[in-house]
Amino acid sequence: MPQSILYDNTRIVVAKILGDGQCRRTQAFAELQSYYLFEDKFGHPAKGNDKGKVEGLVSIFALRFCRDF
Repeated sequence: MPQSILYDNTRIVVAKILGDGQCRRTQAFAELQSYYLFEDKFGHPAKGNDKGKVEGLVSIFALRFCRDF
């Protein structure tokens, strides 16, 4: 099991995004987290650069394989 996981503020995980950039977790996710004991990290809303390599790989894939679209 990974020690920490970066989430993209999905509704399954985040009940509410608070004004200070923190997230209120859903009850089900909080229970899952307390059972498996992993740290959660949340990306900033509308910021693709939080996810680093993932966003770059998506761009490379799109340029190489989706030129016809």
